[in-house]
Amino acid sequence: MTILEINKYHYLKGGADTVFFNTMELLEAHGHKVVPFAIKHPKNLPSPYQSYFVDAPEIRDMNSIMDKVKSIPRFISNKNAARQLEELLKAVSPDVAHIHNMFNGLSMSILPVLHKHNIPVVVTMHETRFVCPSSYFMLRGKWCRFCRKSLHLNCLLRRCYQDSLTISAMSTIEMIHKDFLFNYDKYINRYVFLSKRFLDTHAQYREHFRKKGTILPNFMKNISDNIRVAQHKNYFLYYGRLTQEKGIKTLISAIKLLPNINFKIAGTGPLQHEIEAISGGNVEYLGFVVGDKLTSLVENAKFTIVPSECEDNNPMTIIESYGLGTPVLGARMGGIPEIIDDNNTGLVFEPFNVQSLRDAIIWGDKIRADEYKLLSLQAHRFAQENFNPETYYDRLMIIFNEAIDKK
Repeated sequence: MTILEINKYHYLKGGADTVFFNTMELLEAHGHKVVPFAIKHPKNLPSPYQSYFVDAPEIRDMNSIMDKVKSIPRFISNKNAARQLEELLKAVSPDVAHIHNMFNGLSMSILPVLHKHNIPVVVTMHETRFVCPSSYFMLRGKWCRFCRKSLHLNCLLRRCYQDSLTISAMSTIEMIHKDFLFNYDKYINRYVFLSKRFLDTHAQYREHFRKKGTILPNFMKNISDNIRVAQHKNYFLYYGRLTQEKGIKTLISAIKLLPNINFKIAGTGPLQHEIEAISGGNVEYLGFVVGDKLTSLVENAKFTIVPSECEDNNPMTIIESYGLGTPVLGARMGGIPEIIDDNNTGLVFEPFNVQSLRDAIIWGDKIRADEYKLLSLQAHRFAQENFNPETYYDRLMIIFNEAIDKK
């Protein structure tokens, strides 16, 4: 089978990008031809198909408001993406297209092109951009559902997206176009949700998500058969984007109350300067970490902390931690509670609640050695049973074949 794997980025920026690359590697390992399609970016990993990639400069990186305004048409419908995909499809004939992230870069302009060539489309729902203009359901640290009753205009009126009037306006226009003018659903055969929470949340807005939706959690590329519980060291780890919706400010507040517990933090983002301000003493800031160094960091951590304050779907941080036998402390948000079994693979705490996070960390710090060993073993077993790549592959191929049958 020839599979077109579509994602905005062709480098590792976040969890969706990790899944994108892992999925391509898994499919190729099973003998399929995999063709990537993404935007052009200086950080991109090399690809034999990179000449077909799309011009889409990051709007958030533009300093000029006028440049951002000029980018609005591309933000909604990137004609270059449609042209480049058309050229790619002259060179290859995929049996199915699997989309991870197309917004703010590729845009939905690619869907009619795929439809024209009779290529069935499967979309993995990594975020909530189909139903929320800002993708997080969060408004300055508070839960937001205003757009359900306002045709998404509240995103503009309240500057939901990065507190930017320009980007919020663009997101609002995109959502109105997507929801009321474009009819994206007629181009999509199957939606893959990573958690039941995400499927239910989307179905509240549009019933087609339930009719065409299925649940398939992410997988971990390499789950070791043996874990070394004794290797875990006495530090708590956060790794990922340093942004408000990831709960970084709540984490910082909790850390300040725990001067005798060690923390390591890896990642970059807008709140990096606030992490740097508390580094030293019991906090070690490591910057951006990938590869074997990150694996070792996770493997040696006593616990990974996932303090998300947004609709986090099926975090790769939890999956990767479990695969290495590292239990997790996670916020009761999105799909996180579905994969943390309290007192068996970690502990769930209340989001936005410094005291609740502090108590969870103290619980993890004081846990007895025998209890911790069992926790670690159960986390690893959970990964083997739920995030196995071969199980993921079998189920993904069923979804692809269902999409092909219904095209």
